[in-house]
Parts: sequence; structure tokens; C-alpha cells
Amino acid sequence: MNCTVFMPIASMSNKDIVKSPAFWENNGSVIFIVGNEAFKLNREVMQSPKINAFEIDTTIEEDDFKGTPVITIPEDVANSADFTVFLEEIYSKTQIQHYREPSACGRLCAIIRVTSDRQLQYPDMHAAACTKLGELLQPNIVGALDGEYLDYAEDLLGVVSQYDVKPLQLRKRLLYTVATTTHFEEGPSSHPSLPTELTNLCAKLQDKLIAHFTPILFTVATALHMRCTDVFAEEWMPLVIGPALENSGLCRPIETLRNIQRIEWDKYGLCEECCKEKRGEWEEEIVTVWNKMDGWILDEQT
Repeated sequence: MNCTVFMPIASMSNKDIVKSPAFWENNGSVIFIVGNEAFKLNREVMQSPKINAFEIDTTIEEDDFKGTPVITIPEDVANSADFTVFLEEIYSKTQIQHYREPSACGRLCAIIRVTSDRQLQYPDMHAAACTKLGELLQPNIVGALDGEYLDYAEDLLGVVSQYDVKPLQLRKRLLYTVATTTHFEEGPSSHPSLPTELTNLCAKLQDKLIAHFTPILFTVATALHMRCTDVFAEEWMPLVIGPALENSGLCRPIETLRNIQRIEWDKYGLCEECCKEKRGEWEEEIVTVWNKMDGWILDEQT
């Protein structure tokens, strides 16, 4: 196994290295330097094939480092923010299984990155974090994430795609979420959590969703009975098209169709039979959009 080349602390600007406020044990047996942050830890809690392959520097003479082996983890292997979250998990030991809130998504992304084979290689913790992420995001639900989960959507998509987090439906739901809730512009990416190819994929999916849904949204629905069709003719613009345009509904077809389903059409004169039939049709269209996503994703990746 090749050891990662490290940069001795003597060749760094020492004033740029800060001690971790949370992970500096005075009686620690090893110092890890990640980015510009130093972590003094007990060596026994930091064991993995990847970590054991790093070279150790025992020649540092500065007061805070003298007599303590130093291991520098390059920033292309791990960053200090992810490393801190990883240490919090190491020391809490059971934290992952208790994650319940959307705010845990950022932590789980950090853990998945840093414990992967590409980084520090902790397969058990990596698997636990991937499993918990799947539980939180409910990949079998059709449509976009909502609420606080939207704050983490791009980071989640990047992690799920780059680290092959299962199940596959999880990636599909995240692709739909980012494609339907994000503004894409040409030029340098403003989506740092996403590789360029994922940003481009989401932008193209957004275009396909809009192209598919535009004629559906702007075609006034018809019903079994003429009087019910007249209701749609009169109310389609104020109840459907107007609200959709105000809330970016054109690029969010599943959510817009659900909003149409929730309208109390009977109060506007639609009979019970037509209400039931149309809601069924709109549900079929939701399934159609969701199924078409598979082909669109495949087309853009081949």
C-alpha cells in the first residue's frame, strides 16, 4: 500500500495551525493535522488501514508538538470540518442511530465522506451512515424533499452520487429535488457541492420536466359532463395556471399536480364523479412523470 505523501509541519507556517478547541487531549499520544487545524488524540481510537499507512513525523520541536508523533492528513483526503464531525462520532459511538432530524443530514454527509475508502476507510461507520441517510430521506416517496431537507439537497446529491449510497431510488429523488428547486445559469458553477456533471444533469432534467409539463399545465382539463368541463374552463386560470406560475410550479410537475388534486373542485361546481375521475387522472400523470425520470436520467448519462 502506498503511503500518502505528507507535508512536515516544519515546512508550514506554524501561526496558521490552530489547536482544535474540542479535540486536544493534553495526554494524547498523536497529533493529526488536517488543513490548518491540529487534533491531539489517543492513538488507539484512530485505527484504520488508511490511517496506519500515513507516515509519522517525530522531529517536531515546537512546544505544543514536541515529543508527540505528528500525522498530516492532506486536504484532498479529508478536511478539518468533516474530520471534526467524524471525531464527534468516534467519541459518542452511538450517535448515528439516534439521528432523527433534517439537521442530521449535513453530519451524515460528512461522515460518509470521511469514512469512505477514498478517505479514512472506516467501513462499518460508513455503512451505518449510509443506512441512516436512506431512512431519513425515505427514497420510496415520489417527489421532492421538502422543509428543512431542501437546505441539504445539493450536498446530499453530491454525496449519494459520489459514494454510491443505496438504494438507487434515493439518488433519483435527490436528482428530482435539485432539478425542481434550483436555478441554473450558464458559466462557472454556483453549486460547489455538486460536480459539474451533476449540475449539468440536473439542469437538463429541469428542461425535460418543463418541456413535458408545459402542455399539460396550459391545457384546460375536460370532464365527463359538459357542465363540469365548463367549470374547468372558467376556473383553470385562477386556480391552476396562476398559482403554478407564481410558485415555480412549471418545473415542479409532481408538486403542482398534487396541488391541483387538493383543490376542492366540488365547491366550484364539479360533480362527485368528475372529481374522482380527474384526481385519478392527475395521479396517473404523477406516476408518468416519475417513471419518465428514469429514462431521462439514463439518456443524459449515456
